[in-house]
Amino acid sequence: MSNLEKKTSESDFVSSEANEILKEIDPKLLQGIPETKRKDLVKAIVVSVQKVTSGPLPNPDDLVRYNEIIPNGADRIMKMAETQLSHRIKQENKVISSQVGQSYLGQIFAFVIGTTTILSGAYCILSGYEFAGSFLGTAGLLGLVTAFIQGRQKNRQNIESKNPSNRR
Repeated sequence: MSNLEKKTSESDFVSSEANEILKEIDPKLLQGIPETKRKDLVKAIVVSVQKVTSGPLPNPDDLVRYNEIIPNGADRIMKMAETQLSHRIKQENKVISSQVGQSYLGQIFAFVIGTTTILSGAYCILSGYEFAGSFLGTAGLLGLVTAFIQGRQKNRQNIESKNPSNRR
């Protein structure tokens, strides 16, 4: 489409919008404004109006216009939004599965490390190194308890930050 054709179609659109708005305006508001200036005034208002949408889909009026311009345009836009939603859900499921797996591995490694330090401490105590064994066993146990408590606090903070009723 050439620039001239684009400007002509935009101008036609603005003119049709202006005519629609002129029909809806109370005639008393336009009293005293010459007929030729009324349309220019409404065109200026129409041009300065800006539509803002948020979300993956345009508003229904725009979907109708897409259908007029592009064959099955609204259907294609809906399919695009559905595909994007499906993709996002799959990605979120992968992330959640990965986080569960990491948490599970973390628990296994924590158990192995904790058990190893406690058993090493017990071995040291039985070998006659009571102070070293007590220190090693206590340090291993305290490390596990601290990691457990901090993990619980982080989970609670994470859940609270995602709960909309807690936001102010």
